[in-house]
Amino acid sequence: MEQQRKAYWYTVIQYCPDTIRGEKMNIGVFLHCPEEGSLYHSLLDEGNAKLRYFLQTDVNIRTFRVHRDLIDFSLKKLLSSENRLVGPNHYDRKFLFDLPTEFPTEFIFSEPTFALTRNVDILFESLQKTYLGDVFSKNLLGQEPSVDHEYIRSVKVYTRQIFSQKQWIGSKIKPNVKLQPSKDLKNVQFMIDFVFKNGIWNLIQTVPSNSTSDKLTEWFSKTRTLLETYENESNFYVVYDQNDQLNSDQTIQQMVRYLKKKDSRVNDAEIQSSFLTLCEKVEAEAKDISEYSEDLIAM
Repeated sequence: MEQQRKAYWYTVIQYCPDTIRGEKMNIGVFLHCPEEGSLYHSLLDEGNAKLRYFLQTDVNIRTFRVHRDLIDFSLKKLLSSENRLVGPNHYDRKFLFDLPTEFPTEFIFSEPTFALTRNVDILFESLQKTYLGDVFSKNLLGQEPSVDHEYIRSVKVYTRQIFSQKQWIGSKIKPNVKLQPSKDLKNVQFMIDFVFKNGIWNLIQTVPSNSTSDKLTEWFSKTRTLLETYENESNFYVVYDQNDQLNSDQTIQQMVRYLKKKDSRVNDAEIQSSFLTLCEKVEAEAKDISEYSEDLIAM
């Protein structure tokens, strides 16, 4: 029996960091199904090379990061609410029309467009390719994306995309956390890519992708120092891509094996294999990260 076509609405999101300059860039696509109350969404991460070039300054990049985290939090809240009386309702066909009121003014929504399709996966992937260009994964909520190395440019971006798809950012996972490893080293801090808690803190650090050997060496040195100075009970996950150009001679894997040998808290999370195990752990065990905001400051 042929599958019936369903009604969807989609909008393209642009970002304008400076109203005086007025320059805009496509940074996201939202696809909404009123019948199901579902939202397929894809937003570029601040690590995206095109976006960083467009934003130009560190201030603009940091501002975008804050805005993006706010959006992740807002979407989670909106999509978890049933029968909203005030504000956007994800079971209403006007959802995408009302959604801009929940976003910072730097984000500009195109007029929502109607579409009918029997295969939402193909439609959403087509929209991403058309309006965003590089697609890091299939970005389908509730489905594990396949790893397509034509589009893997940054392991951190890829990791953020997966966590965002699953609506974990701001709920189960906190990105970009500053960590003071020791009370004796008050002026020493490390930036942790992602953290979650399941009774103990779990630190997730991504290996720099398609980078230079000097940057990889610098990352390894900083990570080793972090592990040596951070004494709290924890798990530490290293996310990397075994097909990265810098791993052609097994350099990255050798570094990960060394860290695991030196510290039993270290776990590898290679994106084609053990990263899935990490995702399953987050899904099953991670607690509401908002309940530990004060603990994050003191980590």
